[in-house]
Amino acid sequence: MKTSSYNLIDRTFIRVVTKDGPAIVTLRDALAQADSIIGVDSSSPLETVALYRFLLAVILDIAGLPPTIDEWRARFETGHFDHDRIDSYFDRYHDRFDLFGEHPFYQVAGLEPSSGIWKSVALLRPEVASGNNVPLFSSETDATLPPFTFAEAAVHLVSCMCWDPAAIKTGAVGDPAAKAGKTTGNPTGPLGQLGVTLPMGRSLFETLMLSVPIGPSSDEDIPAWRRDWGPQWSQHQPKGIKELLTWQSRRIRLQSDGNTIVAVTVSAGDRLEFTPPDLEPHCIWRQVKPGPKTTVSVSQRPVRHQPGRSAWRGMNALLSMEEHDGNSDEFSTSLALRQIGWVHGLLGDTYPLDVLCVGVLYGNQSAVVEDVIADSIPVPVRALSDADGTPLRRDLVELAERAEAVRKALNDLDANIRRAEGGDAVPWGAGNHPGDNYMSQLDTPTLRVLHVLQKEPDLYEEGMAAWQRVVWDSAGQLAEQLLDSAAPSAVAGRQVKGRNQPLRLSDAQAIFWGALNKALPDRTNRPKEEQ
Repeated sequence: MKTSSYNLIDRTFIRVVTKDGPAIVTLRDALAQADSIIGVDSSSPLETVALYRFLLAVILDIAGLPPTIDEWRARFETGHFDHDRIDSYFDRYHDRFDLFGEHPFYQVAGLEPSSGIWKSVALLRPEVASGNNVPLFSSETDATLPPFTFAEAAVHLVSCMCWDPAAIKTGAVGDPAAKAGKTTGNPTGPLGQLGVTLPMGRSLFETLMLSVPIGPSSDEDIPAWRRDWGPQWSQHQPKGIKELLTWQSRRIRLQSDGNTIVAVTVSAGDRLEFTPPDLEPHCIWRQVKPGPKTTVSVSQRPVRHQPGRSAWRGMNALLSMEEHDGNSDEFSTSLALRQIGWVHGLLGDTYPLDVLCVGVLYGNQSAVVEDVIADSIPVPVRALSDADGTPLRRDLVELAERAEAVRKALNDLDANIRRAEGGDAVPWGAGNHPGDNYMSQLDTPTLRVLHVLQKEPDLYEEGMAAWQRVVWDSAGQLAEQLLDSAAPSAVAGRQVKGRNQPLRLSDAQAIFWGALNKALPDRTNRPKEEQ
């Protein structure tokens, strides 16, 4: 059954949080009222990130990129987006945001599966089990998932383009690369290959502005909805940030029964040769020395989030404001965060900046979603300052390094106790490691310190000392529990490789306290000259 229209400019589909509570708004209202909206609903992190990037692309196409810091400052200080420009843009491109129009939004008009078989709408939700895609802990399957409302389908369309798993996709009629009704070799959606770090402001307006890049615009850079799409895809690089943010990694068409979306075709889409570090605003990069067959002088790889690892533990990468020359052990923070460092004077030292960190862990050749990683970290804006030698940044980086040293000290204590008992240490990457388990205990004190330093950045010395005292006490208590639970044989100890004397329980204890003291040397608020 043909559905006449569902235009996202006029119909509600974006779930947001306002000062009065949750709401669902149209695309026009999301931007026109962005100053009074706190943010996009965060119940589904993958959809949240996808919608923020979509809204960013829309506002960039409406207003263009600010060419200078002064222009960016002028826009930010207005506190809202220009309503006249929003209305004029949506009047001009109104038909491009209709799910069922001549140019269906984020779809290919007339797309047909070469097999003639349409698939379950579960293909638009990679966390739901469908076919060979069986995610861990999935409570729904393609057989039990109800049809999507048009609003839900719009959100899933945007999210699918960002996060869709890799592997085989339905072959589309007119796709020359399709064979035997399928297309192989598809990578994940572009965000599936990154660890997203999205700066969050006090309102939707500020969140979007914090990601608006400063620099020249290109007439060749246009978002997906301003192009007509066919089943044929290509591998190429984006012309600019608007094309990157709306990258059509799949060719999709929705099937409606007139009231809901009951089926879908998801086929192969465009492939990035590599994610361009000079365009991608929401990813941290690791500098990698080029190999012998690499034609470029410097290679940068996106840093992905690790499951079970809190975002604050990556503080050294998050606060790495420098652009490096290719040393393999160096990081560069995201373009958006580096730019915040340029304008931190406008924001003020006490601006309540959060960074939303989201990623996906894929399994089985990246064709299955095993885990969704989502965390948020408060970041003192002064630590992003581009001023050389920022003490607050230095201390926050050291905080993460000291936490890792404590983790290692606890793991080494456990290993030495086992050796003193006559056994072997638990292999790295397997089994239960007390230091690794302990790190979750540091989330609360670490986030508490970060929140305090957002409001009072001058208290960084006191904050670091207080954090070290808490860690010393909690790590010491765990160490005593490990020592108390050691077997009696550990008292006499055992001979181990690399030591002239037997390794005794007392030796394991002394080694631990020495390592802990080295990791946490400043647990008092002594004047600097006395430390």
